[in-house]
Amino acid sequence: MAHFSSTLSILALTTASLAAQATIHLPGDYPTINHAIIAAASGDTILVGPGVYFEQGLDFQGKDIVLRSTDGPTVTFIFGNGNGRLFTFHNGETTAAVLEGFTLTNGRAPAGALGSPGVDGGAGGHGGSILVQGASPTIARCVFTNNWAGNGGRGGDGPDGWDGDPAGDGTDGGAGGHGGSGGAIAVDGGSPTLLGCVFAANRTGRGGAGGDGGRGGDGDDGGIFSPGGDGGDGGDGGRGGDGGSGGGICVLSGSAGIVNCTFHDNFVETFGVGGDRGMGGFGGSGIPSGDDGVDGTDGADGLWIGGGAFDDRVGSSTMTSSLIWQNGTSDVLGTATLTYCDVEHGYAGTGNFSLHPQWESDHMHLTATSPCIDAGDPTATGAPSLDVDGEPRVAGSAVDVGADEFLVVASLTTFGCGVNPAGSLMWLAGIPSPGENLVLGVDNPLGTQAQGTFAFLLVSLNATPLYPCGIGVPGFGMSGPGAVGDILVDLNTAVVFINALWYGVGTPAPGVIPIPTGSGTYGMKFYAQGLMLDPVAAQGVGFALTNGIEYVVGL
Repeated sequence: MAHFSSTLSILALTTASLAAQATIHLPGDYPTINHAIIAAASGDTILVGPGVYFEQGLDFQGKDIVLRSTDGPTVTFIFGNGNGRLFTFHNGETTAAVLEGFTLTNGRAPAGALGSPGVDGGAGGHGGSILVQGASPTIARCVFTNNWAGNGGRGGDGPDGWDGDPAGDGTDGGAGGHGGSGGAIAVDGGSPTLLGCVFAANRTGRGGAGGDGGRGGDGDDGGIFSPGGDGGDGGDGGRGGDGGSGGGICVLSGSAGIVNCTFHDNFVETFGVGGDRGMGGFGGSGIPSGDDGVDGTDGADGLWIGGGAFDDRVGSSTMTSSLIWQNGTSDVLGTATLTYCDVEHGYAGTGNFSLHPQWESDHMHLTATSPCIDAGDPTATGAPSLDVDGEPRVAGSAVDVGADEFLVVASLTTFGCGVNPAGSLMWLAGIPSPGENLVLGVDNPLGTQAQGTFAFLLVSLNATPLYPCGIGVPGFGMSGPGAVGDILVDLNTAVVFINALWYGVGTPAPGVIPIPTGSGTYGMKFYAQGLMLDPVAAQGVGFALTNGIEYVVGL
């Protein structure tokens, strides 16, 4: 009986484990992302197909689920209506709660409320796309663009003073609300991890304008033998609200770990202007006449805070191997630890630099001349295994800086200037990747050597200085006795590979070159040339050089 009970317990646990690891497909299983999240349990994965999903107010509800697009952010969009943020993580979600592979756009945090008469305006909401409060989700390979934190509300105008004796003073205008911070993401407690994300054209909230001061009331008139009443003083204008900070990300409390992200064209909105002063009321007529009231003081403008890309008000966040460019003159605020980052206006830290990224027009993908290539953390600590495009990283001696990993496309091309016959060296299989073999065939298409001729491959990392041509050497040509053949590879650094024997025109002798793997292989170039040796030289051609092949290591 005990054995039977134990078996039931194991079955129950197994069933629960399987149930906790379900995969939900969208579209298909549910009509919306929100429906899928509600149905999911911790441990489940929601796979979202390409499309535009018009949703906002999404909430993982404390569940550690994986919400992942199947085809990446270029074809999978979560699109807000411009009147609400897209996600809130506020129920203790852990790093196992994952949001991956989406473009999140048109999210907007709530605006601050307008102040009632003489009352301060409300502060704008933080985090236009995502607000993290007491949670630690993982956000990977996402593009955040055109999201806004909320604007601060305008301060209420101060009511005017009443007329009379005594006349009432005008009330001070209310202060404008502080603009919301974190145009894309705001962290107010918790420790989210951001991997390989792009933040582009997000903005903070604008500070609300201060309310105008109320006008002082007029004093009552007196008479021939009675004085007029004094006018009331005008109210002061309300102070303008400060603009928000952190156009891309703002950490208000808690911390963030940011790895291989790109920030460009994010924007810090301006401050609110101070309210106008209220005018003093007029003194009443009489003998003597009443004094006019004193004008109030214009409200001070709010402050422009800055931090176009990132603001860490706590100083506990870390950022590594990230690219910050074109985010205004104040791109990073606070005392976060930045390492191996390209920061336009500079930031102290190990491996940081300030060089134009030499990227493509999309301000995301690197070109071959970018200083960000291989300039990231050499240990690649915490680096994602895929870049924002879903391509593998690391692809060089070190991880690239930013969300894009520059990858070289593998290629095979023939070279030479016509001295050695075309078709004398060819590739016999597809273009290999690192760890595979490059198979080349050596042939004498002119048939000027005997069957059983030895075939070799000369392989070097360098061509001759005359590339794509070579250095002519008499007696090494295929066309006949004493003909000139071009040496196309650097013989000082060449490695010799022994091919099979050659048995006639159109039956190239194969040779195998193993392509290395590991850091630094992508972008390497190999130059190969065949050499044929006919020891009999019955037709007068002993040595014969082939055309060359250039191989660029890549994917």
